[in-house]
Amino acid sequence: MLAEAFARGTPVVSTDCPHGPVEILDHGPYGLLVPVGDPAALTRAILATPNAPPPSREFLEDRGESFSVSAAAVRYLGLFEDILPPSATARPRGAWPILARRN
Repeated sequence: MLAEAFARGTPVVSTDCPHGPVEILDHGPYGLLVPVGDPAALTRAILATPNAPPPSREFLEDRGESFSVSAAAVRYLGLFEDILPPSATARPRGAWPILARRN
């Protein structure tokens, strides 16, 4: 849900569970992390969000795009191309339109 919030330009508050939010929020610059099981900290973070200087909508949307399905597919394809022999990843030109979006 964090990536969806970014895509909409919405500020994010999340608990710092073992996997996911810390990687997506990049240790804080993209949103607020609070300890798991600390409702007081969660309340403070939610209440502080409207008063904090917000990242730009473009900043959040760019971060959301980095976790989109398209971006994930391109990263997986790159991984496969790195670890598999060239014959295993051969495909006709234009067979996978998502590759056109690669940077």
